[in-house]
This record gives sequence, structure tokens and C-alpha cells, in this order.
Amino acid sequence: MSAETAPVGSWRRLGRAWATVAAAAVVVAVAQAAAVAPALTPAPAPAFVALAVGSGAVVVLAVAAVAAALRAAGSGRAAAWPSPALVGWSLAIVVAALALALVTPLLTPLGLLVGLWTLPAVAAGAGPLAGLRVFRRHPVRAALASVVALVLMAVGWIAALLLGFFVTGALGAALTWLVWGAIGGALLARWTAIEATVGTVATAGTAATAAAEPSAAATAAADAD
Repeated sequence: MSAETAPVGSWRRLGRAWATVAAAAVVVAVAQAAAVAPALTPAPAPAFVALAVGSGAVVVLAVAAVAAALRAAGSGRAAAWPSPALVGWSLAIVVAALALALVTPLLTPLGLLVGLWTLPAVAAGAGPLAGLRVFRRHPVRAALASVVALVLMAVGWIAALLLGFFVTGALGAALTWLVWGAIGGALLARWTAIEATVGTVATAGTAATAAAEPSAAATAAADAD
């Protein structure tokens, strides 16, 4: 990814990458609805395994595509191909969130928060741990953004419960994932904007330091005089 020379807010990112975010949400919703439509009982049957793997792969690719598009939006582009590293980390986040959900659904938000903290950094070409630097540079801002993320996740779960009661089957699954797609896109845009400000400040600081230091040739010429 190309470096951002100035911070770009979350709403501007969504405005530039809206097509990718919307398409990802719709594709995931259709895939999950298709997985529910056959009403297969969870079992190690080939058909169920194929549906589970296929729907999971769609979620992973959608997360990676949205993360890449939101990062590219900071450089004025509407979309970008996700890197293999980004796809791999998206897979790790999805698997971790599912594993935590199997232990207890109360741990699922933790896995999703880790994804929000780290995916923007990986989309920028850095390592996952680089995403945690926002807590060092902007601790209050990052903490408040995490609380807002938890609140929106709670809203998403309430919406999913209501849809489960009143809208069942494939339509209910599709609507649930559309809601989560909208929430996920907004949250990822916000965290991408926060992470980008840290990267922009670091880049600007490096450039200023380099500009302030005289070149080796200039120093040698001054010594010769």
C-alpha cells in the first residue's frame, strides 16, 4: 500500500470505498443465506462441509477486500487487491472468532476487537502488532473507539436476535449479515482512520528528520572548505 501523506477520516474512506464495502456485505449475505437455505443439520456430511467451507471463505475474502479498500481510500483510490498477508490474517481472525464463539459467545467480541486493532496495520503492509501502536500514541482515543465498537457489536447481536425471532430462514440470515456488514464496515473504517493517523505522523516525523539532517555530500563539501 502507498503511504498516506495526510489523515483521511472514516466517513471519507467509506465514501470512497462504499462500492467495495456494499458489495462485500451483499455477497456475504447471499452466501450465508444460501448456506442456510438447504437446512442441513450440522454434521460431517460432504454437502454440509462444502457449504461451511464455502461460506467461511466468502467471509474471509470479504473482510480482506474491505480492509484493503478502506486503506487504499486514504490514498484516493476506491479499491485495491488484498495482499496474501492480509488474506491470511483475515483467515486467522475469522477462525479465532469462531473458536472463541465455540468456547462461549461472550468471548466473540474479543476476537472481533483484535481484528479491528490489527487488520488496518496488516492492510498497510505492516505486522499485526503494529496496529497496537495506536494505544501508545492515542490511548484515550483508542479506548473510546473500542468501547464504541463493543456497543455497536451489542446492537448487532440484538438485531440478530430480533431477526431470528421475526424473520427466519434464508431471508433472516441475509438480513442479519447485511446488518453486520454495515456495522463491520463502519468500525473497520474508523479503526483504519485511527491507525493511518499514527502511520502518517510516523512518516511525517521521518521525513522531517531526514530533511533536517544535512546530506553526506554536503557535509563533506563543508569540511573541505
